[in-house]
Amino acid sequence: MTVREVIGLDDHRLSRRAKKVESFDDDLKDLVNDLVDTMRISPGCVGLAANQIGDERSVFVIDVANARRLKTYSGLIVAVNPTILDLNGLLELREGCMSVPDFTGAVPRYQTLTLRASNEVGEEFVVATDGFEAQAIQHECDHLLGFTFLDRIAAPSKMFSRKRYLQ
Repeated sequence: MTVREVIGLDDHRLSRRAKKVESFDDDLKDLVNDLVDTMRISPGCVGLAANQIGDERSVFVIDVANARRLKTYSGLIVAVNPTILDLNGLLELREGCMSVPDFTGAVPRYQTLTLRASNEVGEEFVVATDGFEAQAIQHECDHLLGFTFLDRIAAPSKMFSRKRYLQ
């Protein structure tokens, strides 16, 4: 088990666009294991992108099993070189981030999506999902594009201190 440090907004690597994975090797499997271990040990975390632990590859993991707002659940998703194919039903949803631990905010996100990606051994898959799982996928895809939820907040008045939100 390797738990990695999650970088914050002050680290320039968080704002870089991820690089396409070319090699589906043991090093990639190690990265995926580190992402899963780090996500699972972090309270409230349902997803983590590689650049959040300082890696430049286009990889994220999500597992929304313990989320309250669950509609669809696809299990642990390991997405390498992900592409969102279809989006429908825009809503404004509240979210937070491991890299921005002190704030949450209302972000426009789509209710449903279709994702195409490869897993850690290079097998391509497509998943159609909705609800919180779709929101988490959009959040992690944004990370791989170099964005955080703060870049997507609907308006400054829609950003909240996490302390206030948790009270």
